Amino acid sequence: MILVTGATGNVGRALVHALVAGGAAVRALARNPNGTTFPPAVDVTAADLEAPDTLTPALASIRKVFLLGGFTAMPTLLERLRDADVEHVVLLTSRCVVGGNPDNAITCRWLDSEAAVQGSGIPWTILRPSGFTPTPCAGFPSYAKETSSEPPGRTCASLRSTLPISPPSPRPSSPNLATSTPRQR
Repeated sequence: MILVTGATGNVGRALVHALVAGGAAVRALARNPNGTTFPPAVDVTAADLEAPDTLTPALASIRKVFLLGGFTAMPTLLERLRDADVEHVVLLTSRCVVGGNPDNAITCRWLDSEAAVQGSGIPWTILRPSGFTPTPCAGFPSYAKETSSEPPGRTCASLRSTLPISPPSPRPSSPNLATSTPRQR
């Protein structure tokens, strides 16, 4: 089972839906999941990443974790993950760590999160995006109109399905993706 932290946010919510659509067993974690709606197959649970003890019950049967970065309790969170025999962590940080100023408070939090994951002993992947939008055309309605062959009034949803998206190569060459080698058992 895969645990998705921040499941009510833009990235987490989209990831939960994509994983379920791909047939994965998913547990969605949020500080306050009341009133959230997910597909029926999703196990929804509450925990606070700044209070690592609240995470322990959510880790039952979890093998992989999508983890939001930037939390001060990251070393303790990772201890909990290691104790639960999590096999892989995907950490979401920011592109600002590449050549960023470690004296900047935000950059420092991302760097601390990455260092904690890298030192955890758990195989990891770090994602360093430079930005997100809910859809490829969010904020760019004129682009959607100019580039879409859809009739006027349609959303950008069909354009989204035609965008070229490639999986990362096995050995990433981008500073926006870092990965460790699998742990030997």
